[in-house]
Amino acid sequence: MLTYSISGIRDSLTLMEKAAHEASKGPRGNLVQSQVDMIIARHALGANVAALKTANEMHKTLIDILI
Repeated sequence: MLTYSISGIRDSLTLMEKAAHEASKGPRGNLVQSQVDMIIARHALGANVAALKTANEMHKTLIDILI
């Protein structure tokens, strides 16, 4: 689960970078799509961080149970 969360975080950051680059083009870029991509990336990032925190807590609990 940790691997999937970290991969999702990387993907979200990549999407944010691409959207920022597109927005920086000004009128030549697709501003609407870049805004939509930023919103999607922000929510995906938040979800992946939450999943990472949950997985971390699960691992801590498992270690506490086994010790």
